[in-house]
Amino acid sequence: MSTVSETLGGDGPGVPFTALGETFHLTPVGPALRAAFSSWCRVWSQEDLRRRKAEFTPEQYAEEQAALRRDVRLGLYSWGTPLEKEALGQAVADLFATPEGEIAYLQLALHKAHGKVPTERILQIVQDNPEGVKDALMESLDLVPNWPTPESRAATTGLSKTDQWRKYHSWKAARWAPDCLRTILAAETGTATGPTPTCSPS
Repeated sequence: MSTVSETLGGDGPGVPFTALGETFHLTPVGPALRAAFSSWCRVWSQEDLRRRKAEFTPEQYAEEQAALRRDVRLGLYSWGTPLEKEALGQAVADLFATPEGEIAYLQLALHKAHGKVPTERILQIVQDNPEGVKDALMESLDLVPNWPTPESRAATTGLSKTDQWRKYHSWKAARWAPDCLRTILAAETGTATGPTPTCSPS
């Protein structure tokens, strides 16, 4: 049986940042982490609806429950599918932008290296170094979900881990060049035409 750390994590310590005089590591986003956060979003919405039950008539509450089930079926609570690895459902995107969602994601991303981090501790970490946490979070989210981490790729390319990370960061910088940004936007909006430039690591 695999542990939670094994399920959520990849190779290597993750993306580092400092806070409260300590070094923390965020696990780069990957299929299992996306699935875990999607599950949290679905449960949070179910619980939130139950908390607000008194606001509705029985008929309205039944309609709200049916709407939530419909949203789940339509993929609004999904983050990645077998055919669209990075597809982000609207409900997941909306909750990710809330304080509750950010705390929940940080707890999941910190779990591999630090175990279960209480909400109060997360708040202390963010308050102590908000910019450092934001930068690490953005970097961990920008790692390609289905691309091996630089640590694991180093074992198969013959490059050192340092060189593999350098190569990865060079690719990330190129990914945000105008041509690649237009390609990514076109792919997300369904307006892509002609051959697709290479915007993936090699």
